[in-house]
Amino acid sequence: MITKQERAIDRLRKFILYLKQNKMITGDSQFEKACGLSNKYVANTATKGRPGTMGTDIISRIHSKYPELNITWLCTGDGDMLESAWVPENEMSGEIEKAEKLANELKRTIARMKRAKF
Repeated sequence: MITKQERAIDRLRKFILYLKQNKMITGDSQFEKACGLSNKYVANTATKGRPGTMGTDIISRIHSKYPELNITWLCTGDGDMLESAWVPENEMSGEIEKAEKLANELKRTIARMKRAKF
């Protein structure tokens, strides 16, 4: 039995669905605008009968806006949709806050140690 092979545009639609589910975008048009793509690019490229391929310029635009997208997965389907080293921005800001608090605490400790007479 022959099965239809998933195309890059089909994987891109999965990524867009992920963005919608995580409230990072509200719809395809917001994604297209953010990436500098034409209106209805995703819908038109995904239309049956079309190859569903994307050029490197399109992939580059998408990746520059969404670096968490694993380009190997997008192009070939191999690996995971998201880069394993990617940290969501909201988690990154929390980590930065923790590091800043720790740095301030260390500075205060060093200042106390310098003032202490041994």
